[in-house]
This record gives sequence, structure tokens and C-alpha cells, in this order.
Amino acid sequence: MVRSPPQGIRVLDRLVQERRITPGQRDNVVAAAHRSGDRADEALIETGIMSEEAYLEWAAATFKTRFVSSKKLSRAEIDRSTLEWLPRRVAEKLLVFPILADRRAHSLSVVAADLDDDDVVRQLQVATGARDIKIYAGRAGAIRAAIAKFYDGDPHAFARLERGTIEYPSDPSRLDDDPLGGELARMELTPTRPEPRVVPAPAGYTPVATSAGRGPNIVLRLDAEGERRAMQKISAATADPAAVRPGSIDTAAQTADWLETLNVLVALLENGRGDLRGHSAQVARLLRRMCERVGLPERDVTGIVAAAYIHDVGKASSYHLTALNVAEYDGHRTQAQKTYTAPLKLFESVSLPEMCTRAISSLYERFDGAGFPDRLSGKEIPIGARLLAIVETYADLAQSARNPFRRKLTPKEACDALAQKRGAIFDPNLVDLFGSVVLGDDLRRRLEGNAHVLIVDADPEDTTVLELRLIEQGYDTHIARNAADARKMLESQDVELIVSEVDLTPHDGFTLLEQLRSIQKTSAVPFVFLTRRSDRESVQRGFALGGADYLVKPTSADVVVAKVRQILETAAAKGAAKPGASRGVSGSLTEMSLPDVVQILAYGRKSGQLRVSSKGQSGEVQFLEGQIHHATFGADRGDEAFYKMLALSTGEFALDPDVKPTARTINASAETLLLEGLRRLDEGRA
Repeated sequence: MVRSPPQGIRVLDRLVQERRITPGQRDNVVAAAHRSGDRADEALIETGIMSEEAYLEWAAATFKTRFVSSKKLSRAEIDRSTLEWLPRRVAEKLLVFPILADRRAHSLSVVAADLDDDDVVRQLQVATGARDIKIYAGRAGAIRAAIAKFYDGDPHAFARLERGTIEYPSDPSRLDDDPLGGELARMELTPTRPEPRVVPAPAGYTPVATSAGRGPNIVLRLDAEGERRAMQKISAATADPAAVRPGSIDTAAQTADWLETLNVLVALLENGRGDLRGHSAQVARLLRRMCERVGLPERDVTGIVAAAYIHDVGKASSYHLTALNVAEYDGHRTQAQKTYTAPLKLFESVSLPEMCTRAISSLYERFDGAGFPDRLSGKEIPIGARLLAIVETYADLAQSARNPFRRKLTPKEACDALAQKRGAIFDPNLVDLFGSVVLGDDLRRRLEGNAHVLIVDADPEDTTVLELRLIEQGYDTHIARNAADARKMLESQDVELIVSEVDLTPHDGFTLLEQLRSIQKTSAVPFVFLTRRSDRESVQRGFALGGADYLVKPTSADVVVAKVRQILETAAAKGAAKPGASRGVSGSLTEMSLPDVVQILAYGRKSGQLRVSSKGQSGEVQFLEGQIHHATFGADRGDEAFYKMLALSTGEFALDPDVKPTARTINASAETLLLEGLRRLDEGRA
């Protein structure tokens, strides 16, 4: 039987050509590699034909870099943040180990076994977001030992390497609690050239900028072919198919991690989509709500939410191919027929859940049977596809000005547009349910007065995860890439908090804060610095200018969101203008019941007058910091008026936050009133 050559065989061929080993020694190494199942370069060292030091010196000179010996790697102190930047699965798959990371410069240094494989560089760039990848020569066995030691907390990994028995634990445990800390400088890298090798932009990428520094710093942008290849590699490197394959989910944490990986990677790919930045994350969030309302099992929810994240990946087109656009326009339909399976092809190396593949495959079926590819109709269409069609179309209508209406629609307008196609394109029952969910959510968000947060940062990679976390927590989030755009945005948009980098153009974040403090509209808006500048002078200046907080990157997005929440709550407690304080809210009692409205206002400690009208009758409820002070309904006053209004199931309501209570006819707490009112309703129904 003819065996395939072992990995690393090209290294042996080079060594033979350079007469550093003989053809007979090459054959012996290949035979040893077949017996051990290891790489050829590792077998070269294990057989003693070439020492580790001699091999690494040759490799470093050949590929114009430096080398890191096993001994030095075993004694290194690697910072935990460096390990966290490169996922363990990627390190293991590519056989690389991270040794230095400079997030500010978007630079990552790794020890690698394959120094002549440019695909390794491309995968590292996409998986980590680093623009500048520096490659150092290292022994394959030492890299495996380093992964086992630093990622998995195995203290004996390098000892086994010395005995020739290095192996991976099948189920790696968490790192132990002792901090690793330190710098690679302690390793005393052995130089053979003045600078490490920096690989130029590989195929599939377009270089868009370069800057001077410690070697080339190439800024890359994925082109269409690059996106296709990158997603294939990322899906294989980062996804754990077993974590989502039906019937084999080990833990909820595995599933959550897998979905979060999709979330972040797709969000990064969407940074250049203009109005549709964050589109897939928005679709996933709404789709999960719908799945929960329908009552689908968690296994099915996982598959459908995964479909939401990847449904647009690979559909390179000037059109946004929603179910509505594809049904209405021939050009969209033609393009969709060519590309509707693109997401599944890009992720073919991953065992996607069945609900995911069915949702994407049938996304362009129509409820009336006039869709494609199989002309399914009604409930023949998988429920995931019916839900995805509705939610994705809604997100496009509400998020993008390039939709068929050529403007961003309000939630009510977008739901009305979906309702016009109920029974034709969309499942009528699911459209009605979605309308109640999304309009209820919109009303709740407006009643709660959720804050508008502005992030000012030039780097999409730094803002993507933070933006996702803020949106998940209900904050309306806006992005500005420079100080000038931030100023312009603040002229037309009220915000309750600003999170800003210091390093901005055309002037820095300190100057931006000084300018905003001189403008009445923004003079009291809390300003949080989130920056890579960590020197004492910068920190002191940030607080001296009135910054609410000063956080140094890398900082967990969850920590930043917690800080945002704390600062806004503190501002509200001190009597500062509350989010939504000057904005009225109106809605229908069919969208949100009056008890729910009262509960939101009470728990949110809101003030104002809530007017209610139904079938020719009207009343009002007056709030002060969440307490109900007064109520009228027809001829009734006080508690009885409030109880009668709670019984209304149809009608309209409107909140005017500027009206203060004129009298106090109610002394009971809002919770007591609600409990008594609901008890009376139950007795009345009995």
C-alpha cells in the first residue's frame, strides 16, 4: 500500500537539496514519521539525524526569522490575554503557539512549525483580527507541549517531550488559577536576522493601507474569494460540530460558545455593510424571541439561531436578498437562485444542525407555494425558514434605507408591511405573532427609556463585541469612527452616554470631551474613556477633564456594559436628565396591556401622566418616581378609577413625561394596586 507523505515532507526535500542530510537519511526519517504518525520535521529531531538546535537554526535562516527552542519556550511566561486572543482550537489545528501580542498595533507573534505555509498566516489574521503576524521557528513537539502547558494547565508537558511521549489531553481542562504573566523578552530569542518574517497580504485579501513601524503593518480587507476561503477555514478551526449536532450537545455552555463564535465572526465580516452592520446579530436576537414564544425546544432554537447568524454569508451581491425583495424583484430572485446555498457550502466542513440547514435551504419558499427551490407551501415549509423569512425582512425594513420603501421604517410601519404579504410570502399566523412580539418590545423599550450610547472608536474590531453586548442589554447603540463624525452625530441625536477612544482623528478624545463640555446639549453627558493609553498622565487628564471613568483596553465588553449601566443609574439617582425624559410614548392596549405598562413605569421609577382612552371613555394615571399619586376615569377618582382602567383590554394610551402630579388621591404602592386590581379581575371572570 502506498502511504501518503507525512506533514513537513517539503522540509526534508530542502535539506536534501542543500546537502544537509542524505537521501538515505531522508528515507529513514520518512519511515520513522510513518511509524510514529508524527510530522517529518519532528521525526528528523527524534531520530537524532539532526539536533533540535541545528534544525531550528537552519529553519530560522531559511525563512528569515528567529527561532525559539523547546527549553526557552518551556520557561516562558505568557500573558493570559495573549492566550485568550488566539483560541486553543485554532492553535492546535494550525500547530502554532502565541508568544507576544500587541493589540494596539494589531500585531501577534507566534511560534510555528510550518513556516512556508502562507495559509497559516491568513487563518491567523481572520481568526484573531491581527493585521501583522510575525512567525518564529519552533519545534512541532515543543508547540504541542506549550499548548498543553499554557492552555490546559499541564505542568508535565515539556517533561514528556523530553521523554518523547508528548500528547494532548482529550478533554482539555481550564487553565489553573495561577497567573502566567510576564514578557517573552525573558526568553532571550536567538536572532539569525534582524527582523522576524512578516508575510505579505495573501490571495483573497486586498491591502488597503500600510504604515511604518517594527516591520510592515499591512491592513487587509477580505475580497469575495477571500471571504469564501476564510469562512471555510474559520468554520473548521473554531466550530465544534459535536457541540451542536442534534442529540450530542454536551453542555449548554458549549452551545452558547459555538453561537457566540458565529456571532462575533459574522459581525466582523459585516463591518463594511453600512446600514446593515450588525444585521445578522439583530436577526438572531429577534429570532430567538420568536422561537421562545412559539415554544420550540432548545435544540431547534440553536439551529435556527445559527441560521440567523450565517444566512447572508457568501451572498456577495449589491442586493440584500430578503424574502420580500426576492419575491418582489426579478433581479433579486435571479441572484438568490444562484447564491441561496452559499452559506451551507462555506460551512460544509461543520456538521450544522438540521434545523439550520433546512432554514437556509428553504428561506425563499413562499407561503403560497410560488417560491423556490422546491415550491413548498404552507406548513410544508420548515418553521425555521418561515420564521427567518419574517424576521430578516423586518430587520431590513427597520434597519436599512435601501429597502423597497427607500427609508428606514418604524417598527409599526415594518410590521404593517409584513402584514400586507401575509398568506402570500409569509405565514399569516407567525406574522401576527411577530407583530405582537416586536411592537411589545418596542413599546417596552420606549417606556423604559433605554439609553442611547455613542461609541467613538476608529477600529471596528474593538467596537464589534462591545456594540453587540450593549444591544443585547437593550441600549440603542451608535458608532462614530472619528471625533468629527461624533460631533456631527450628536447635533442630531440625543445620547445619554459616550464611550470613546483617546486616539482619534482629526483630534483626540480629550479634545472631543473638552468641546462637548462647552456645548449645553452635551455638557452633562457622561463620558467614558476606553483606550489603549495606559500611562499615568493620560489617566489623570481623562479624569481632570470630567471623564466618568477611564478603562484601559483590553477590557471585557461585559465589564464595560456594567460600567455603563452603573454610571447611568448613578446619574438618574442624582436627578440628572433620565433617558427618554423628554420623549413621550404612545401605543395600543392590544400591543401591551395596561398592567404591563404600569409595571414598567413603576419599576423604572418613571414620572409623568399616562392617559388612557377606550370606547369613548378616558382617564389618566399620574406617576412620580414610580409611585402612583392620582388616577381618574370618567366620574371616578383614586383607587376605584385605577381598578376600572385595569379592566380595559382595547384602547390607546399615551405617556407625557413632563406632567407632574397635581394631587394625591392614592397612597398604596403600585405593586399593591396591581395585585388588588388583578384579583378583582379574576373574581369578575369567575
